[in-house]
Amino acid sequence: MRIPHHPFVADRFRVAAAVAALVAGRLPVAVPRPVAGGPPAMECHVRLPGRRPQPAEAGPSLAADLAASLAALHAVPLADARAAGVVPDFWAGFLELAERELPPEARDTGMRTAFALARDGAEALPAVLVHHDLHPANMLVDGAPARLVGIIDFADVTIADPHWDFRHLGDMGAGFLEAVVTAYEAGTGRRLSRARIGRLADSRRGIDRAKAMLLRRHARIDGCAAAPACPS
Repeated sequence: MRIPHHPFVADRFRVAAAVAALVAGRLPVAVPRPVAGGPPAMECHVRLPGRRPQPAEAGPSLAADLAASLAALHAVPLADARAAGVVPDFWAGFLELAERELPPEARDTGMRTAFALARDGAEALPAVLVHHDLHPANMLVDGAPARLVGIIDFADVTIADPHWDFRHLGDMGAGFLEAVVTAYEAGTGRRLSRARIGRLADSRRGIDRAKAMLLRRHARIDGCAAAPACPS
């Protein structure tokens, strides 16, 4: 169970539940199965088997599993994703709002990097359904060698450049990231930019800080006239 600390987060939980239902059976691994009848706004789902992967477990089998799962996620028809409530370029719109509203003196280097990336389409690929928060804590593995058995937490899902789903994978080691990218390219025919993945990885702390500061300023996040990706 997860309890939202802000109405914005509760809205994202609702989208996450719809997306989990959409991708269940399309991905080669398990995803959360929401449980009806829980407390209002709380995210409840059946506990999935597996454990968080450690860098020492970042072998070729896990890289191949993750590449296959990302390829399947990115192949979900965008019309189906939109029908589930997924908003295109959601986080770009959120960062545009944060750049407008947060005072200049509150912006550190990481936030300025994140704001610039919201406008940076260099080396981007056509938009797909992306998880957008695929770090090791949102992966589940089992066995030895470790195999991917689940992906959780779809609350940040959006329709955007597929490079976003690779920005956290360096946490498991540079070699693991390269193995996933290579397998993904072989399976999809898409050519990824390592430089773009690096730029997106550098933006992580800035995005988190901008999100935290903006949520503190607003009871709700809405009325974003110049940022259509913002939720209503």
